[in-house]
Amino acid sequence: MPMPMPMPMPMPMPMPMPMPMSMSMSMSYRSARFPGHRHIVAMARLLGASLLFGCGCEGGGGDGENVASAFDCADEDRAEPFTIGLTKAGEIVDVSFVVATPAPPGKTDNSWRVLVVDKMGTPVEGVEIVVMPMMPDHGHGTTKDPVVTAVAGVLGQYDMSPVALHMSGYWEVTFELSLPDMTSDAVTFKLCIDR
Repeated sequence: MPMPMPMPMPMPMPMPMPMPMSMSMSMSYRSARFPGHRHIVAMARLLGASLLFGCGCEGGGGDGENVASAFDCADEDRAEPFTIGLTKAGEIVDVSFVVATPAPPGKTDNSWRVLVVDKMGTPVEGVEIVVMPMMPDHGHGTTKDPVVTAVAGVLGQYDMSPVALHMSGYWEVTFELSLPDMTSDAVTFKLCIDR
């Protein structure tokens, strides 16, 4: 008579990592049934905490004010003082601020009007502008894409809004310009936002 085959032994489950009491107390019924879920939840919490606190970014509070809001632009030497008329020269065109609301730009959704002229000072019509705000110290831009429209009846002027500079600190705002003659240019305004 043949010997019966022994039943395979189940693989032992790895020992779960000990968790702080605050995490273990908040575990759901699902995590109790699926032990690996606790590790995923813990890693997600750690990742979230590192994203919120690791970059020094603002977040959490209802009014958006915290330590990162205390940035002092007097200590920032890369930014240019903002004035209406501030101009940046590209290789083909120059771009100047005509209107800024608020002025100087603030930690909010800004509305800007710029004038684009060629090197002879002639306003340039038909320019497509992409506005790219970036905080190089933090490695991020904004969550809103500004809409750019030509100002009706005014040659070479373009409105852009919202330019969301949502944090205090040093910003580089690049305008990528596609010109009507199929050439392109770019200028970067270096701004500091402290309010």
